[in-house]
Amino acid sequence: MYGVYRSTPSSGYLMSSPIIRLPHLLTARDYQREAFDKLNLERYLLILLLWHRRAGKDLTTFSMLLMKALEKKCLVLYLFPLATQLRKVVWRGIDKEGVSFLDRIPKQLMARPPNNTELYVELINGSIIQCCGTDNPDALRGMAASVAGWSETQNHHPRAFEIINPMIVQNKGTQIFNGTPMGKNHFYKMYQSFLKLPEAYVSRLTVDDTFDSMGNPIFSKKEIEFERSKGVSDESIRQEYYCDFNVGQQGAYYTHEMDMAEAENRICMFTYDPALPVFTAWDIGIKDTNSIWFFQQRGKYIDFINYIEGTDKGIDYWWAQVQDLSIKFGYRYKNHFGPHDLRHRKGGHSARSTLSLAADMGLHFIIVPNVLRAHGIQSVRAILPECRFHVEHCALGIDALRQYCREYDEVNKVFKPEPKHSWASNGADAFRYFAVYWSQNFSKPDPNRFPTYSLDSYDPMKYAIQE
Repeated sequence: MYGVYRSTPSSGYLMSSPIIRLPHLLTARDYQREAFDKLNLERYLLILLLWHRRAGKDLTTFSMLLMKALEKKCLVLYLFPLATQLRKVVWRGIDKEGVSFLDRIPKQLMARPPNNTELYVELINGSIIQCCGTDNPDALRGMAASVAGWSETQNHHPRAFEIINPMIVQNKGTQIFNGTPMGKNHFYKMYQSFLKLPEAYVSRLTVDDTFDSMGNPIFSKKEIEFERSKGVSDESIRQEYYCDFNVGQQGAYYTHEMDMAEAENRICMFTYDPALPVFTAWDIGIKDTNSIWFFQQRGKYIDFINYIEGTDKGIDYWWAQVQDLSIKFGYRYKNHFGPHDLRHRKGGHSARSTLSLAADMGLHFIIVPNVLRAHGIQSVRAILPECRFHVEHCALGIDALRQYCREYDEVNKVFKPEPKHSWASNGADAFRYFAVYWSQNFSKPDPNRFPTYSLDSYDPMKYAIQE
C-alpha cells in the first residue's frame, strides 16, 4: 500500500515510503507552479495553457496528468493531433537536459515498464496513462476516461472534443489544454469560452511574461531577433511567441478568401431552397476520413448547406447518410462528384471498384478529372468569392478550409510546396473536387435543370471524364 498526500502549494504531492516529489525531474518555474496550484489546490476542472513556444507546455501538462492519475484509479488520456507524433514526443523525446518524457514518471510509481506497442503506462495504483492521436476521432469512442490532456490543441480535429468531452463530464473529470494560436479557429473559440467559465483556469503567457528562477526571460529578445535572421516571418513570431490570434493560419491556402467571406457575411445563417436541386462533392476514405459537401446554385451564389465527415465506414454507410439528409431536409439530389481514382480504388474488402459498388446502390458519381493539385487550389481560390456557407451545418468544413495549409520546413524555415496532411485535408480535398468540376463544366449550362436520365439505366461512365 502507499499513500498520496497533498503538500505545500509549490511542491505538488508527496509520496510516503519513499518520499517522491512531483513534478518529477522538473524544477517548476513560477508560472508553472501557479498552474499546478490551480489543479491541485483550487481543483479547477478545466485548465487552458495558452503559452508561447518553449514555455514548457507539454512538460507541465504531462506532470499534471501524472498527478491526477495518482489521486485515484482512473484512465488518463494524453492526446496528440497525430498518432505519429506520440513516439517522437513521449517515447523518444529528450529535452535539452537529457531527460525524456517517460523519465518524468518515477519508476517506483510504474506497475510495469511502459507498453511500447500500445503506448501506455500503468501505475501502481491501477491508473493508466494512455497516449492517443485524434486524427481518427471515432476510434476514441467508449474509452471511459476521467482525465484528458490535449497537446497543441489548435491542431486537433474539432470532432475529437465532441467525443472526449462527454465522457470526461460524465466522470466529473479534468481536462488540460495547451497550445499556441493558429488564427481564429476552434482553439480561439475555446479560449474565448473558457474566459467566461468559473470552473476554467486560463493562463495566457507571451515571451514577456515568462522567466526562469534567476529572473531571466525564457525566450529573450535576442533569440527572437535570431529567429528573424533565419527567415521566420513577423506573423509567425507574433503567433508563436506573442500568442496573437489575429494572425491568420500561417501557410494557409484560403485565408484571404475565407476572411472575405466572413467580412461579406457569406458565412451566415440562411434557409435551404427546396425548389432547387442539391449537389454533393465527396472525398472517399475508408481508414482515412470520408468528407461530403452539400450545395446548390442559388442566384449569384453557390450555397453550401451542409457538410459531414467521418472515418472507418464504407460507401454504403455514407450513401445511407446522404439519403437520411434527403429525408430530413427534403434535399433533391442532382449530381454527386467523386475523386478521379474511384474507378481504381477497391471498395473495402471487395475486389470491385468503389465506383461500381456505389452504382449498384443507386449512387452514380461524376468523376472529377485528375488535375494538378496546384491547379485545383487555384480553382478553389477563384470560386470561393461566389460561395456562401451555412455557419452551423458547415462549421467543420469551414474550419477545414481555414486550416488547410502548406507544410512548414523547420530546418530551412520555409513552407514546402505540398499541403500539410492534417484533419483538414479531406474536407479541403472534397471542396477542391467540387471547384475543379464546377468551374469547367457548370459555368455555362443551367445547373438547376434536373437530369432526364433514368437511374435504372444510368451509366456512370457516360458522365465520367476520362483521364
